[in-house]
Amino acid sequence: MPGYINYNGTILPENSAFISASNRSFRYGEGFYASVRVSNGNVSLWDLHVERLKLAIETLGFKQPKFFSTDVLKDQLLKLCNKNNVTKARVRITFFQGSGGFFDDSNNSLEYIIETWPLLDVIPRWNVNGLQIGIFTNGLKAIDTFSPIQSNSALLQIMAAKFAKSNLWNDALILNHFNRIAESVIGNIFWIQSKQIFTTPLSEGPIDGVMRNYIVSKLPVIEKPFSLNLLPEIDEMFIASPVRGIQWVKSCNNIEFSNLQIQTIYNSVIIPLFS
Repeated sequence: MPGYINYNGTILPENSAFISASNRSFRYGEGFYASVRVSNGNVSLWDLHVERLKLAIETLGFKQPKFFSTDVLKDQLLKLCNKNNVTKARVRITFFQGSGGFFDDSNNSLEYIIETWPLLDVIPRWNVNGLQIGIFTNGLKAIDTFSPIQSNSALLQIMAAKFAKSNLWNDALILNHFNRIAESVIGNIFWIQSKQIFTTPLSEGPIDGVMRNYIVSKLPVIEKPFSLNLLPEIDEMFIASPVRGIQWVKSCNNIEFSNLQIQTIYNSVIIPLFS
């Protein structure tokens, strides 16, 4: 059965045509998005999503509509889940401006689209088989004011995902302009070496991820640049995202990793969060 979306507070059939050819997000990739996990009326990590939403709006110079609020937004995404008859869902909220050219910012009011997809489980499953990943080498991620934002302009991530698929990988690591690992297509990178947990600092260009921030608040994580020559020396690696939780990386560029400490993190941090 066809589902529904929410466009600026109005629920419409998902196949509705409502964006013009001059839409600035369609033309230039201007805007950002958030992926959230919903289960039985609970929006996981909503407060952290709100913090990132407000920062992105400020950074991109969007104007909030008069009656827009994050409480209203949360209510609308839950109503859309109900309309689509999904109690466990992945929800994407895409934010953008109106129409115009490069120098036409007269219509810079915040607009949004909410979409939902059903999920099977309340708690993200432990990926027992592990991910097989590699390094994307055909593009580099910039480090600037906008690199922490989950931008609608996702050409680099799309090409990295295609590269991963062509190599039969589950994901690909994206490098910054120092040729150090910034993140993966799926989410933020964490690794374990001598029982210490590390992740890349925001100064290395990764997304300012919600699950990243949650894990950093719960565990003694050290922020450190991730050079490629570290790969043979690390013991474990995982990828964090708000919908998938954490996913164990079994191998990267044919270097294999264990998962003993990651399983402990999954049991102590991820399961209680979504329970």
